[in-house]
Amino acid sequence: MFRIVLIILLSFVLRTSAQDSIDYAFVNNKTYEYYLQGNWDEIIKLGKKAIKNDIDYYYLRMRLGIALYEKGNYLWAKKHFDKARSFNSGDTTINYYLYSIYRNTGNYKTALFYEKKLSDSQLDYLQIPKNKPFVSGFAAEMNIFSNPSFNSQLEVSPETLFPNSKKTITNNFTNTYIYLNHLMGKRLSYSHAITFLSLSGQVLSMPPIMPTPPPLEGYLSDEQKVKQTQYYGKFSLQLAKRSNFGFGIHSIGSSTESFRGRGARMESSNTRERNFVKFLSFTQGFSIFQINGFLAKSNLNLEHQTQFGAGLTILPFGNLNQYLFGEFSSVTENDSIQRQIIRIKAGSKIYRNLWLEGSLTIGEIMNYLESDGLLVYNNTSTILSKTEITLYLYRPKNKIQYYLRYSLNKNRGDGFYEKFEEDAPIEFQTPEPEIFNTNTFTGGIKWQF
Repeated sequence: MFRIVLIILLSFVLRTSAQDSIDYAFVNNKTYEYYLQGNWDEIIKLGKKAIKNDIDYYYLRMRLGIALYEKGNYLWAKKHFDKARSFNSGDTTINYYLYSIYRNTGNYKTALFYEKKLSDSQLDYLQIPKNKPFVSGFAAEMNIFSNPSFNSQLEVSPETLFPNSKKTITNNFTNTYIYLNHLMGKRLSYSHAITFLSLSGQVLSMPPIMPTPPPLEGYLSDEQKVKQTQYYGKFSLQLAKRSNFGFGIHSIGSSTESFRGRGARMESSNTRERNFVKFLSFTQGFSIFQINGFLAKSNLNLEHQTQFGAGLTILPFGNLNQYLFGEFSSVTENDSIQRQIIRIKAGSKIYRNLWLEGSLTIGEIMNYLESDGLLVYNNTSTILSKTEITLYLYRPKNKIQYYLRYSLNKNRGDGFYEKFEEDAPIEFQTPEPEIFNTNTFTGGIKWQF
Protein backbone atom coordinates (compact mmCIF):
# COMPACT_ATOMS: atom_id res chain seq x y z
CA MET A 1 0.00 0.00 0.00
CA PHE A 2 2.83 2.38 0.93
CA ARG A 3 4.53 1.70 -2.43
CA ILE A 4 1.34 2.53 -4.35
CA VAL A 5 0.95 5.84 -2.52
CA LEU A 6 4.63 6.68 -3.11
CA ILE A 7 4.34 5.91 -6.84
CA ILE A 8 1.25 8.13 -7.14
CA LEU A 9 3.01 11.02 -5.33
CA LEU A 10 6.14 10.69 -7.50
CA SER A 11 4.09 10.65 -10.70
CA PHE A 12 2.18 13.76 -9.57
CA VAL A 13 5.41 15.61 -8.75
CA LEU A 14 6.96 14.62 -12.08
CA ARG A 15 3.83 15.66 -13.99
CA THR A 16 3.74 19.03 -12.18
CA SER A 17 7.44 19.57 -12.81
CA ALA A 18 6.95 18.81 -16.49
CA GLN A 19 4.09 21.30 -16.68
CA ASP A 20 6.17 23.96 -14.94
CA SER A 21 9.20 23.46 -17.15
CA ILE A 22 8.98 25.73 -20.19
CA ASP A 23 11.43 26.52 -22.95
CA TYR A 24 11.95 29.23 -25.55
CA ALA A 25 10.03 27.47 -28.33
CA PHE A 26 6.97 26.91 -26.15
CA VAL A 27 6.95 30.49 -24.88
CA ASN A 28 7.48 31.99 -28.31
CA ASN A 29 4.77 29.91 -30.00
CA LYS A 30 2.18 30.35 -27.26
CA THR A 31 2.69 34.10 -26.74
CA TYR A 32 2.50 34.64 -30.51
CA GLU A 33 -0.70 32.59 -30.63
CA TYR A 34 -2.16 34.63 -27.73
CA TYR A 35 -1.07 37.85 -29.46
CA LEU A 36 -2.97 36.94 -32.64
CA GLN A 37 -6.02 36.11 -30.52
CA GLY A 38 -5.78 39.32 -28.50
CA ASN A 39 -5.60 37.19 -25.35
CA TRP A 40 -3.69 39.76 -23.29
CA ASP A 41 -4.16 38.13 -19.89
CA GLU A 42 -2.54 34.87 -21.02
CA ILE A 43 0.39 36.74 -22.59
CA ILE A 44 1.00 38.55 -19.29
CA LYS A 45 0.69 35.35 -17.25
CA LEU A 46 3.00 33.27 -19.45
CA GLY A 47 5.41 36.15 -20.11
CA LYS A 48 6.03 36.76 -16.40
CA LYS A 49 6.58 33.03 -15.88
CA ALA A 50 9.05 32.92 -18.77
CA ILE A 51 11.10 35.82 -17.40
CA LYS A 52 11.28 34.09 -14.00
CA ASN A 53 12.71 31.09 -15.84
CA ASP A 54 15.39 33.27 -17.51
CA ILE A 55 13.64 33.29 -20.90
CA ASP A 56 13.90 36.86 -22.08
CA TYR A 57 14.07 38.24 -25.62
CA TYR A 58 12.83 41.06 -27.84
CA TYR A 59 9.49 39.66 -29.05
CA LEU A 60 8.49 38.48 -25.58
CA ARG A 61 9.01 41.96 -24.16
CA MET A 62 7.13 43.56 -27.07
CA ARG A 63 4.17 41.22 -26.60
CA LEU A 64 4.15 41.86 -22.86
CA GLY A 65 4.32 45.63 -23.45
CA ILE A 66 1.50 45.55 -26.02
CA ALA A 67 -0.66 43.33 -23.76
CA LEU A 68 -0.30 45.69 -20.79
CA TYR A 69 -0.82 48.70 -23.07
CA GLU A 70 -4.06 47.24 -24.44
CA LYS A 71 -5.29 46.66 -20.88
CA GLY A 72 -4.56 50.30 -20.06
CA ASN A 73 -1.63 49.63 -17.68
CA TYR A 74 0.51 52.14 -19.54
CA LEU A 75 3.37 52.75 -17.13
CA TRP A 76 3.70 49.03 -16.43
CA ALA A 77 3.90 48.47 -20.19
CA LYS A 78 6.66 51.08 -20.46
CA LYS A 79 9.28 48.99 -18.65
CA HIS A 80 8.79 46.12 -21.15
CA PHE A 81 9.14 48.46 -24.14
CA ASP A 82 12.30 49.89 -22.59
CA LYS A 83 13.66 46.36 -22.18
CA ALA A 84 12.66 45.49 -25.77
CA ARG A 85 14.68 48.49 -26.95
CA SER A 86 17.77 47.07 -25.23
CA PHE A 87 17.39 43.99 -27.49
CA ASN A 88 16.60 45.97 -30.65
CA SER A 89 17.40 49.68 -30.51
CA GLY A 90 16.38 50.28 -34.12
CA ASP A 91 12.70 49.36 -33.81
CA THR A 92 10.60 52.49 -34.42
CA THR A 93 7.40 50.74 -33.27
CA ILE A 94 8.58 51.25 -29.69
CA ASN A 95 8.56 55.02 -30.22
CA TYR A 96 4.89 54.85 -31.20
CA TYR A 97 3.92 53.05 -28.00
CA LEU A 98 6.07 55.23 -25.73
CA TYR A 99 4.61 58.37 -27.31
CA SER A 100 1.08 57.06 -26.71
CA ILE A 101 1.90 55.98 -23.14
CA TYR A 102 3.05 59.45 -22.13
CA ARG A 103 0.13 61.14 -23.88
CA ASN A 104 -2.31 58.84 -22.10
CA THR A 105 -0.76 59.55 -18.70
CA GLY A 106 -0.75 63.34 -19.14
CA ASN A 107 3.03 63.70 -19.55
CA TYR A 108 2.91 65.81 -22.71
CA LYS A 109 6.49 67.08 -22.52
CA THR A 110 7.93 63.55 -22.53
CA ALA A 111 5.46 62.53 -25.24
CA LEU A 112 6.89 65.33 -27.38
CA PHE A 113 10.35 63.78 -26.96
CA TYR A 114 9.10 60.59 -28.66
CA GLU A 115 6.91 62.43 -31.15
CA LYS A 116 10.08 63.77 -32.75
CA LYS A 117 11.23 60.16 -33.29
CA LEU A 118 8.04 59.00 -35.07
CA SER A 119 8.14 58.07 -38.75
CA ASP A 120 6.06 59.91 -41.35
CA SER A 121 3.61 56.99 -41.55
CA GLN A 122 3.19 57.00 -37.76
CA LEU A 123 2.61 60.76 -37.76
CA ASP A 124 -0.04 60.33 -40.45
CA TYR A 125 -1.71 57.49 -38.54
CA LEU A 126 -1.85 59.57 -35.36
CA GLN A 127 -2.94 62.65 -37.34
CA ILE A 128 -0.03 64.69 -36.00
CA PRO A 129 1.00 67.62 -38.24
CA LYS A 130 4.65 67.53 -39.27
CA ASN A 131 5.02 71.28 -38.66
CA LYS A 132 4.03 72.11 -35.11
CA PRO A 133 1.80 75.18 -34.58
CA PHE A 134 3.12 78.22 -32.72
CA VAL A 135 0.62 77.53 -29.94
CA SER A 136 0.82 73.94 -28.68
CA GLY A 137 -1.66 74.22 -25.81
CA PHE A 138 -4.55 76.40 -24.70
CA ALA A 139 -6.54 76.69 -21.47
CA ALA A 140 -9.18 79.03 -20.10
CA GLU A 141 -10.91 79.16 -16.73
CA MET A 142 -13.49 81.29 -14.93
CA ASN A 143 -14.16 81.39 -11.17
CA ILE A 144 -17.27 82.89 -9.59
CA PHE A 145 -16.94 83.54 -5.85
CA SER A 146 -19.77 84.37 -3.45
CA ASN A 147 -19.95 85.13 0.27
CA PRO A 148 -23.36 84.08 1.70
CA SER A 149 -22.50 85.77 5.02
CA PHE A 150 -21.87 89.20 3.48
CA ASN A 151 -25.07 90.92 4.72
CA SER A 152 -24.70 89.62 8.27
CA GLN A 153 -21.04 90.70 8.30
CA LEU A 154 -22.14 94.28 7.56
CA GLU A 155 -23.82 94.42 10.93
CA VAL A 156 -21.38 96.04 13.37
CA SER A 157 -21.56 97.55 16.84
CA PRO A 158 -19.24 99.55 19.11
CA GLU A 159 -18.34 96.24 20.76
CA THR A 160 -16.86 94.90 17.52
CA LEU A 161 -15.79 98.02 15.57
CA PHE A 162 -13.49 99.92 17.89
CA PRO A 163 -12.11 103.41 17.31
CA ASN A 164 -9.06 103.33 15.03
CA SER A 165 -10.22 100.13 13.28
CA LYS A 166 -11.71 99.09 9.95
CA LYS A 167 -13.46 95.96 8.70
CA THR A 168 -12.90 94.79 5.10
CA ILE A 169 -15.52 92.39 3.68
CA THR A 170 -15.59 90.70 0.27
CA ASN A 171 -19.00 90.23 -1.31
CA ASN A 172 -18.18 88.51 -4.62
CA PHE A 173 -15.64 88.33 -7.41
CA THR A 174 -15.06 86.80 -10.83
CA ASN A 175 -11.63 85.61 -11.88
CA THR A 176 -10.80 84.64 -15.48
CA TYR A 177 -7.55 83.50 -17.04
CA ILE A 178 -6.34 82.52 -20.51
CA TYR A 179 -3.31 80.25 -20.75
CA LEU A 180 -1.08 79.45 -23.76
CA ASN A 181 1.88 77.12 -24.25
CA HIS A 182 4.57 77.50 -26.94
CA LEU A 183 7.30 75.10 -28.05
CA MET A 184 10.61 76.92 -28.39
CA GLY A 185 12.89 74.01 -29.20
CA LYS A 186 13.40 70.30 -28.69
CA ARG A 187 13.50 70.60 -24.91
CA LEU A 188 12.34 74.14 -24.13
CA SER A 189 8.78 75.47 -23.88
CA TYR A 190 7.19 78.67 -22.59
CA SER A 191 3.81 78.90 -20.86
CA HIS A 192 2.08 82.15 -19.99
CA ALA A 193 -1.29 83.36 -18.79
CA ILE A 194 -3.21 86.60 -18.36
CA THR A 195 -5.68 86.83 -15.48
CA PHE A 196 -8.42 89.37 -14.85
CA LEU A 197 -10.16 89.70 -11.47
CA SER A 198 -13.09 91.94 -10.60
CA LEU A 199 -14.07 92.13 -6.91
CA SER A 200 -16.69 94.05 -4.96
CA GLY A 201 -16.84 94.53 -1.21
CA GLN A 202 -17.33 96.94 1.64
CA VAL A 203 -15.03 98.68 4.12
CA LEU A 204 -16.49 99.78 7.46
CA SER A 205 -14.22 102.03 9.52
CA MET A 206 -14.25 103.86 12.83
CA PRO A 207 -11.82 106.82 12.81
CA PRO A 208 -9.66 107.42 15.90
CA ILE A 209 -11.23 110.86 16.46
CA MET A 210 -14.85 110.81 17.64
CA PRO A 211 -17.56 111.67 16.96
CA THR A 212 -17.73 111.42 13.17
CA PRO A 213 -19.67 114.12 11.32
CA PRO A 214 -23.31 113.42 10.32
CA PRO A 215 -24.93 111.74 8.50
CA LEU A 216 -22.48 108.81 8.91
CA GLU A 217 -23.76 107.97 12.39
CA GLY A 218 -20.63 106.74 14.06
CA TYR A 219 -18.78 104.74 11.39
CA LEU A 220 -17.78 105.20 7.77
CA SER A 221 -19.00 102.85 5.05
CA ASP A 222 -17.04 102.68 1.80
CA GLU A 223 -18.02 100.61 -1.22
CA GLN A 224 -14.92 98.99 -2.66
CA LYS A 225 -14.17 97.88 -6.22
CA VAL A 226 -10.94 95.98 -6.96
CA LYS A 227 -9.57 95.37 -10.46
CA GLN A 228 -6.63 93.02 -10.71
CA THR A 229 -4.57 92.14 -13.78
CA GLN A 230 -1.95 89.40 -13.62
CA TYR A 231 0.70 88.07 -15.97
CA TYR A 232 2.25 84.64 -15.46
CA GLY A 233 5.22 83.32 -17.40
CA LYS A 234 7.14 80.05 -17.04
CA PHE A 235 10.02 78.46 -18.97
CA SER A 236 10.17 74.65 -18.85
CA LEU A 237 13.34 72.74 -19.72
CA GLN A 238 13.22 68.98 -20.21
CA LEU A 239 16.37 67.62 -18.57
CA ALA A 240 15.64 63.94 -19.30
CA LYS A 241 12.71 61.82 -20.47
CA ARG A 242 10.67 62.29 -17.28
CA SER A 243 12.58 65.12 -15.66
CA ASN A 244 11.65 68.81 -16.02
CA PHE A 245 12.96 72.04 -14.55
CA GLY A 246 10.95 75.26 -14.61
CA PHE A 247 11.38 78.89 -13.60
CA GLY A 248 9.25 81.98 -14.00
CA ILE A 249 7.50 85.05 -12.64
CA HIS A 250 3.99 86.14 -11.73
CA SER A 251 3.22 89.88 -11.77
CA ILE A 252 0.06 91.15 -10.03
CA GLY A 253 -1.25 94.68 -10.48
CA SER A 254 -4.19 95.84 -8.35
CA SER A 255 -6.32 98.95 -8.48
CA THR A 256 -8.69 99.59 -5.54
CA GLU A 257 -11.37 102.25 -5.88
CA SER A 258 -13.40 103.30 -2.84
CA PHE A 259 -16.71 105.21 -2.87
CA ARG A 260 -18.11 107.06 0.18
CA GLY A 261 -21.44 108.83 0.51
CA ARG A 262 -24.25 109.21 -1.97
CA GLY A 263 -25.27 111.51 -4.80
CA ALA A 264 -23.56 114.92 -4.81
CA ARG A 265 -21.78 114.07 -1.54
CA MET A 266 -20.10 110.95 -2.97
CA GLU A 267 -16.30 110.90 -2.71
CA SER A 268 -13.95 108.44 -4.36
CA SER A 269 -10.32 107.47 -3.96
CA ASN A 270 -8.02 105.10 -5.80
CA THR A 271 -4.96 103.16 -4.64
CA ARG A 272 -2.64 100.96 -6.69
CA GLU A 273 -0.40 98.09 -5.71
CA ARG A 274 2.11 95.89 -7.55
CA ASN A 275 3.19 92.44 -6.33
CA PHE A 276 5.71 89.98 -7.78
CA VAL A 277 6.36 86.26 -7.51
CA LYS A 278 9.58 84.51 -8.60
CA PHE A 279 9.67 80.72 -8.56
CA LEU A 280 11.53 77.52 -9.45
CA SER A 281 9.94 74.11 -10.01
CA PHE A 282 11.14 70.57 -10.63
CA THR A 283 9.43 67.27 -11.52
CA GLN A 284 10.88 63.78 -11.78
CA GLY A 285 8.97 60.67 -12.80
CA PHE A 286 9.86 57.06 -12.13
CA SER A 287 7.70 53.95 -12.51
CA ILE A 288 4.14 54.88 -11.37
CA PHE A 289 5.37 57.81 -9.26
CA GLN A 290 6.16 61.47 -9.90
CA ILE A 291 7.73 63.82 -7.38
CA ASN A 292 7.68 67.60 -7.62
CA GLY A 293 9.37 70.45 -5.81
CA PHE A 294 8.59 74.17 -5.71
CA LEU A 295 10.38 77.24 -4.31
CA ALA A 296 9.11 80.84 -4.52
CA LYS A 297 9.80 84.36 -3.23
CA SER A 298 6.95 86.88 -3.24
CA ASN A 299 5.67 90.17 -1.76
CA LEU A 300 1.93 89.53 -1.74
CA ASN A 301 -0.08 92.19 0.12
CA LEU A 302 3.23 94.05 0.50
CA GLU A 303 4.55 91.40 2.89
CA HIS A 304 7.57 89.20 2.14
CA GLN A 305 7.03 85.45 1.69
CA THR A 306 9.18 82.42 0.99
CA GLN A 307 7.30 79.26 0.03
CA PHE A 308 8.64 75.74 -0.27
CA GLY A 309 6.58 72.77 -1.44
CA ALA A 310 7.08 69.06 -2.19
CA GLY A 311 4.54 66.67 -3.69
CA LEU A 312 4.01 63.10 -4.86
CA THR A 313 1.69 61.77 -7.57
CA ILE A 314 0.83 58.05 -7.77
CA LEU A 315 -0.85 56.23 -10.65
CA PRO A 316 -1.64 52.89 -8.91
CA PHE A 317 -2.56 51.03 -12.12
CA GLY A 318 -0.12 52.78 -14.43
CA ASN A 319 -2.79 54.99 -16.02
CA LEU A 320 -4.99 58.00 -15.26
CA ASN A 321 -8.07 55.91 -14.50
CA GLN A 322 -7.16 56.32 -10.83
CA TYR A 323 -4.64 58.75 -9.37
CA LEU A 324 -3.55 60.11 -6.01
CA PHE A 325 -1.70 63.31 -5.18
CA GLY A 326 -0.33 64.78 -1.97
CA GLU A 327 1.63 67.98 -1.33
CA PHE A 328 3.11 69.73 1.67
CA SER A 329 3.89 73.47 1.57
CA SER A 330 5.49 75.80 4.08
CA VAL A 331 5.13 79.59 3.86
CA THR A 332 7.40 81.88 5.87
CA GLU A 333 6.29 85.51 6.03
CA ASN A 334 8.53 88.40 7.11
CA ASP A 335 11.05 85.82 8.43
CA SER A 336 8.81 85.18 11.46
CA ILE A 337 5.29 83.95 10.66
CA GLN A 338 5.11 80.35 9.45
CA ARG A 339 2.15 78.59 7.86
CA GLN A 340 1.98 74.92 6.86
CA ILE A 341 -0.46 73.71 4.22
CA ILE A 342 -1.34 70.15 3.16
CA ARG A 343 -3.15 69.41 -0.08
CA ILE A 344 -4.44 65.97 -1.12
CA LYS A 345 -6.57 64.88 -4.05
CA ALA A 346 -7.80 61.67 -5.63
CA GLY A 347 -9.46 61.06 -8.96
CA SER A 348 -11.12 58.16 -10.75
CA LYS A 349 -12.65 57.41 -14.12
CA ILE A 350 -16.36 56.87 -13.48
CA TYR A 351 -17.78 56.37 -16.98
CA ARG A 352 -16.20 56.32 -20.42
CA ASN A 353 -14.74 59.82 -20.79
CA LEU A 354 -15.87 61.10 -17.36
CA TRP A 355 -13.61 61.54 -14.33
CA LEU A 356 -14.53 62.60 -10.80
CA GLU A 357 -11.95 64.23 -8.52
CA GLY A 358 -12.07 65.26 -4.89
CA SER A 359 -9.48 67.36 -3.08
CA LEU A 360 -8.91 68.81 0.36
CA THR A 361 -6.50 71.58 1.36
CA ILE A 362 -5.99 72.36 5.02
CA GLY A 363 -3.81 74.91 6.80
CA GLU A 364 -3.62 78.70 6.96
CA ILE A 365 -4.07 79.54 3.28
CA MET A 366 -3.09 83.19 2.89
CA ASN A 367 -0.46 84.73 0.61
CA TYR A 368 -0.07 81.23 -0.80
CA LEU A 369 0.79 79.88 -4.27
CA GLU A 370 -0.56 76.81 -6.05
CA SER A 371 -0.01 74.99 -9.38
CA ASP A 372 3.59 76.17 -9.85
CA GLY A 373 2.70 79.76 -9.00
CA LEU A 374 -0.19 80.04 -11.48
CA LEU A 375 -2.84 80.40 -8.75
CA VAL A 376 -2.35 83.11 -6.12
CA TYR A 377 -4.23 83.28 -2.82
CA ASN A 378 -3.78 86.90 -1.71
CA ASN A 379 -7.16 87.01 0.03
CA THR A 380 -7.83 89.35 2.98
CA SER A 381 -9.17 86.55 5.19
CA THR A 382 -7.41 83.28 5.98
CA ILE A 383 -8.79 80.11 4.38
CA LEU A 384 -8.63 77.29 6.94
CA SER A 385 -9.80 74.53 4.62
CA LYS A 386 -10.73 74.19 0.96
CA THR A 387 -12.88 71.25 -0.18
CA GLU A 388 -13.31 70.74 -3.94
CA ILE A 389 -15.28 68.42 -6.19
CA THR A 390 -14.40 68.42 -9.91
CA LEU A 391 -16.05 66.67 -12.86
CA TYR A 392 -13.90 66.23 -16.00
CA LEU A 393 -15.06 65.36 -19.51
CA TYR A 394 -12.30 64.34 -21.90
CA ARG A 395 -12.71 64.22 -25.68
CA PRO A 396 -9.72 62.12 -26.83
CA LYS A 397 -10.37 62.62 -30.53
CA ASN A 398 -10.04 66.42 -30.20
CA LYS A 399 -7.62 66.29 -27.21
CA ILE A 400 -9.94 68.63 -25.31
CA GLN A 401 -10.82 68.46 -21.63
CA TYR A 402 -13.77 70.30 -20.06
CA TYR A 403 -14.32 70.58 -16.33
CA LEU A 404 -16.67 71.97 -13.68
CA ARG A 405 -15.64 72.49 -10.06
CA TYR A 406 -17.30 73.45 -6.81
CA SER A 407 -15.23 74.72 -3.86
CA LEU A 408 -16.36 75.18 -0.29
CA ASN A 409 -13.97 77.32 1.76
CA LYS A 410 -13.93 77.64 5.51
CA ASN A 411 -12.57 81.12 6.34
CA ARG A 412 -11.29 82.94 9.38
CA GLY A 413 -11.79 86.70 9.26
CA ASP A 414 -8.32 87.74 10.42
CA GLY A 415 -8.23 90.51 7.84
CA PHE A 416 -11.62 91.89 8.88
CA TYR A 417 -10.22 94.19 11.52
CA GLU A 418 -7.14 96.36 11.00
CA LYS A 419 -5.78 99.69 12.21
CA PHE A 420 -7.41 102.62 10.50
CA GLU A 421 -4.25 104.68 10.90
CA GLU A 422 -0.95 103.21 12.02
CA ASP A 423 0.15 106.31 13.98
CA ALA A 424 -3.21 107.05 15.60
CA PRO A 425 -2.93 107.81 19.34
CA ILE A 426 -5.79 105.49 20.37
CA GLU A 427 -4.86 101.89 21.23
CA PHE A 428 -6.07 99.32 18.70
CA GLN A 429 -8.00 96.27 19.95
CA THR A 430 -8.44 93.06 17.94
CA PRO A 431 -11.89 91.43 18.20
CA GLU A 432 -12.36 87.67 18.05
CA PRO A 433 -12.07 86.59 14.37
CA GLU A 434 -15.25 85.40 12.65
CA ILE A 435 -15.53 81.94 11.06
CA PHE A 436 -17.62 81.75 7.87
CA ASN A 437 -18.01 79.74 4.63
CA THR A 438 -17.72 80.90 1.03
CA ASN A 439 -18.47 79.23 -2.31
CA THR A 440 -16.61 79.19 -5.62
CA PHE A 441 -17.92 77.76 -8.91
CA THR A 442 -15.37 77.11 -11.68
CA GLY A 443 -15.60 76.14 -15.31
CA GLY A 444 -12.70 75.55 -17.65
CA ILE A 445 -11.26 73.99 -20.78
CA LYS A 446 -7.82 72.55 -21.65
CA TRP A 447 -6.78 71.84 -25.20
CA GLN A 448 -3.53 70.14 -26.23
CA PHE A 449 -2.73 70.56 -29.92
